[in-house]
Amino acid sequence: MKKVSYNFRKAQLEDKEEILSISDNFNHDYLPYVIDRWLTMGRGGLYLLEESNKIVACCLLKFQTSNQAWLAGMRVRPDYHNLGAGGELTGRLTERANYEGANIVRFVTNLDNYPAQKVGEKHGFYFHSRWMIFYYQDLPHNITTTFDIREEMFTNQIDKTSRELFFQEGFTFAELTNPQFENIDDKDRFLLNVKGEVAFIGENTENFDKEVTFFVNCMVLLEQLEKIDFYQVIKELLSYLNKHKYYACTLPIPYELWKQDRDKLGTLLGKDEGESFI
Repeated sequence: MKKVSYNFRKAQLEDKEEILSISDNFNHDYLPYVIDRWLTMGRGGLYLLEESNKIVACCLLKFQTSNQAWLAGMRVRPDYHNLGAGGELTGRLTERANYEGANIVRFVTNLDNYPAQKVGEKHGFYFHSRWMIFYYQDLPHNITTTFDIREEMFTNQIDKTSRELFFQEGFTFAELTNPQFENIDDKDRFLLNVKGEVAFIGENTENFDKEVTFFVNCMVLLEQLEKIDFYQVIKELLSYLNKHKYYACTLPIPYELWKQDRDKLGTLLGKDEGESFI
């Protein structure tokens, strides 16, 4: 592999158009919709690799909590694949995250993206857990709701003691302590309590076509797992969202929970996107 010397720096507003030229190489890329926000972040932010003043790669460093950072949205110009750009950027961002106070750094990758997993292992990352992430649109009209689903603000509505909680926002996960969970900004989030078994904490968002989508940030089990009919819970959730005129739902499901009812859930959720995070 040819040795390339890269310069690492934080992106500036004037870099926008050149960064978007990298995005042009990816189908249906969401980067144009978020780049303005990424370029104006305070802590963390969008970072670049350059060769001879040419931007060849970019990646977001995002802080989910005061001590947990996330690497997201890495993109590398196709002609710089296999030239060490991804590994270089991962290593430099991990150092930067530590410098800014993170003692936990995570990223997500597809299960079959072995090069990304090897890069992570090289820089000290390890496999943590596996999730199934679904984007479900055209919510079903032929499901009958048989249980009451209560919509309510989630603050102080559920028992959050002695639970491990992973909070997802923009496809990044953070493990929250109870005090951190209590301090989540809840102005735009609410809780759907399904059958008294599972609470879905989420927010109203929009897809690229400005259609209303329910984005699930966190799923809290209110009963012991073996007592939960997870298929029925998801069925009720989708029915509720359809009734309330949502266009789609983005839903992360822990793999261990998914595999218990995968055949039945497949009839509801269609094609899945298997992902893991490290």
